[in-house]
Amino acid sequence: MLRLKKGVENASDLGEELGKVLGTAATASALLHTSTIEIKDLDECATKEELTAALDALLGVPVSKRDPVKSLRKAYAGKQVAVVALPDDLAATALKLGHVRIGWVNCRIRAREEAARCYRCWSPGHVAARCKGPDRTELCYRCGQKGHQAKDCKGQPSLELPSGPEDHPGPPMMRILQLNLNHCEAAQDLLCDTISRLRIDVAILCEQYKNLAPPNTWLADADGQAAIWVHGGIPVQERPARVHPYFAWARIGGIFFFSVYAPPRLSERKFSALLANITEEARGRRPLVIAGDFNAWSTEWGCRETRPRASILLDSLALLDAVLLNTGDVPTFNGRQGSSIVDLTFLCETLTPRVLSWTVSGLYTHSDHQAIVFEIEDDGAPSRPSTHRSYRWNARTLDVDRFSAVVSSASVAPGTAEDMASSLMSVITGACDASMSKANPRRRREPVYWWTPEIADLRRSCLRARRLFQRSRGRHDEETHTERTTPQQGVFCAWRSRPANVGAGGSFATRIAMSRLGCPQAKQPSSPLLVRGAVAALFPRVPSGPALRLPRRAEELIPAVTLEELKGAQSRIKERSAPGPDGIPNSALKIAIAARPDIFLWVYTMCLETGVFPSGWKRQRLVLLPKPGKPPDEPSSYRPLCMLDTAGKILERIICDRLLEAFTERPGGLSERQYGFRKGRSTIDAIEDVISTAREAIAGKR
Repeated sequence: MLRLKKGVENASDLGEELGKVLGTAATASALLHTSTIEIKDLDECATKEELTAALDALLGVPVSKRDPVKSLRKAYAGKQVAVVALPDDLAATALKLGHVRIGWVNCRIRAREEAARCYRCWSPGHVAARCKGPDRTELCYRCGQKGHQAKDCKGQPSLELPSGPEDHPGPPMMRILQLNLNHCEAAQDLLCDTISRLRIDVAILCEQYKNLAPPNTWLADADGQAAIWVHGGIPVQERPARVHPYFAWARIGGIFFFSVYAPPRLSERKFSALLANITEEARGRRPLVIAGDFNAWSTEWGCRETRPRASILLDSLALLDAVLLNTGDVPTFNGRQGSSIVDLTFLCETLTPRVLSWTVSGLYTHSDHQAIVFEIEDDGAPSRPSTHRSYRWNARTLDVDRFSAVVSSASVAPGTAEDMASSLMSVITGACDASMSKANPRRRREPVYWWTPEIADLRRSCLRARRLFQRSRGRHDEETHTERTTPQQGVFCAWRSRPANVGAGGSFATRIAMSRLGCPQAKQPSSPLLVRGAVAALFPRVPSGPALRLPRRAEELIPAVTLEELKGAQSRIKERSAPGPDGIPNSALKIAIAARPDIFLWVYTMCLETGVFPSGWKRQRLVLLPKPGKPPDEPSSYRPLCMLDTAGKILERIICDRLLEAFTERPGGLSERQYGFRKGRSTIDAIEDVISTAREAIAGKR
């Protein structure tokens, strides 16, 4: 190697003369300082030869002799990314031009910044000359043992995280770990053991954790992009029944933890929708922790401008009074693209004073994302439940496995019939809370970040104009429509001249047709005075007196409810029927009976033996249906519909079946001329009996 002084201008001439002297025996080349650039958006069919030819034409210098293309790898959406090493002056020229045309694609040229990583301790952020960490130069990069290299390693991969305390502080302290392993299989293999060794209570993780641990310790979303790992026996009080893409949440120890993963190539529209879903789920849930990989402050992760995506994030989480804990300029990501702060932690204002420590660890984690560890102090205040409770659940979100598991592990304490029935319904209500989401038809979405008062006024005026048009449909120019009648208008007139009793109680298809034709829909009375008057007239009060109890002999035993009776009674319950005041869907109640029939048999048998019908099953939910063509101010113009709890209906069916079998249908029971309210008989049978009697009288002699 010949080293020339700085500023020598004839170095190329020296290289040519050396080449002439050496001939074919050797090759003379000049060592130049190179810079690395990335060429993005390459077509999936592009090759290194096409890329070098395009660079030769772009720079005007034959760079193909240096073999500048170091790697060509696949990117998102079937594209490719090329890593090119060029001399500093040529790299600066290429970056200034910004684009190069390769085939049919105008590809972007961007600088590639290599993050400093120490090859002595394997930690990012410094070089070996300034390293103060442990010496790992002789260790295997995969398992951390001496004597071999990673390519020859046959041991188990290891993961090193911040060391935990020898004695776990426990309550009133909660230790939280936040980490994004970024598809690192070596770190995933021993993640569970490491979290257990460090005595982490709650781990907020991102990306692909579906098959890392037993299902009862992981709360993950559908695609495994975000997960919450629970350790230390902390109970999970609440979790969503419906899985969400890119985030998961759970209520642990009275705190709502949200684990979020926003993919780098997520568009701003989808990013806003993700934040809107998080805001909707987090509304009303306090205290709150939102943590994960947001990719909001990096232009190299698919975001053209930093400001819009970061502004969307801060504006959305500001609605939840969330405070950003990431302080200073300590990067949480150190990769080939450079350093950035993408792993963020948000806490509500009431929880922020309870955070004792929040640090970005600089130790080796087998990933380009750094681990974040912090502790939350327990203030000792009991978690207060929400004052507003919805007794209705969305049956379409029912998780059958989770519901069956909760019911199967429950028990009912012995006691009176009232207490046992109340305990049974509490068990089913808790299972519904754990396996279904609450139905909230009045839920409104949060406005997007670009919403303005002017757009709101325009939307309001548009909706008003549409309502006026729909209400006036079919009411104007009636004479003109009568003179010119098309087949479609004839059908319209036929529907207009329908009988008055079709609109309110017709079939589903009839109601749909009525709504499309702009016909008025039947509405329930909204005036409290009118409702009270209708209830008083339809349900007159009967003076209460002593209950009539039939004498029963001491030796007379009431048989216990059998499994056949229970199955026969519940089989007659329709799954899509409206629930009673408890709001428990009929489909969920049937699953509960199939999972634990012994509890229901015990409770129903106790009710029959003591002669008690639980008061909770006597409550009704009243719905007043208006009769068509009747004055709305009259109580008799409404048809009452009383909905009872399905569990009480099953008990009624068991009692009814026993009455029919023991008294009404046995010989000497009801009269043969009794047709109403009997099994296998109807009014048609009574009419046929009258007709046959009349025929016999006509055919006989007078």
